[in-house]
Amino acid sequence: MVPTFITGATEGYARLTANAYRLFLRYGIMLRVYCLDAGAHDALEELRVPSVPLLAAPADPAQCIYGTAEFREVSMRKLTAISDALLTNTVVVWVDGDVVPVRDPCAIIADIAERMHADDVEIAAQCDEPEPRACRGPGACWMCSGIMVIRRTPNVVTMVREPPPALSFPQGWDSDQDYINWFARLARMRCAILPRSLFPNGVYKDAIPAEAVMMHYNYMKGNEKEQAMRHAGFWVLEA
Repeated sequence: MVPTFITGATEGYARLTANAYRLFLRYGIMLRVYCLDAGAHDALEELRVPSVPLLAAPADPAQCIYGTAEFREVSMRKLTAISDALLTNTVVVWVDGDVVPVRDPCAIIADIAERMHADDVEIAAQCDEPEPRACRGPGACWMCSGIMVIRRTPNVVTMVREPPPALSFPQGWDSDQDYINWFARLARMRCAILPRSLFPNGVYKDAIPAEAVMMHYNYMKGNEKEQAMRHAGFWVLEA
């Protein structure tokens, strides 16, 4: 059985999210889209993407930039979406709005979820390291929260239900990803790193591995993401 795929969108990320929604739909995956700010619902509705509203304050797209306090606050709403999805699912797959399926991910994700259950792994996440040699495995590798297979366990439930407010982030924390990595180490969670060849990050945008399943267009800003997707043939949203 294939787990439920979920994502989150802000008003400023609506186009990327709508593009991802249509690409996943090609493989029979109905991506559940959570609104992470007050403007996302109307923006997604205009793009004909169904969404789940969360009680959240507006986020100014011009101000919601990586490294800002507003970005940190919005990114932490991802945990609320995951918490909601885990109420009715034992496993969920989180993908950021800048993740695209390269080929049908259903069988591989189902296999990963089955092996996670057998090995009591709680989170399997993409490697966020910029260099392949830096990907040293769970505990030493920096997990990327852009692609995660997440099991409902007591540790995970605590992590997503009781996150700290973004304003109380320690120096150096920029997003939910810092919190998730910190919590996983603190709670000694059993985590796994998804193979880079199957789930490449944005470092590979010009040389996507032939065996890739999902591609994450991180390590880019602004319109660079859409341009890179168009260049690779992963942009299907109408102009």
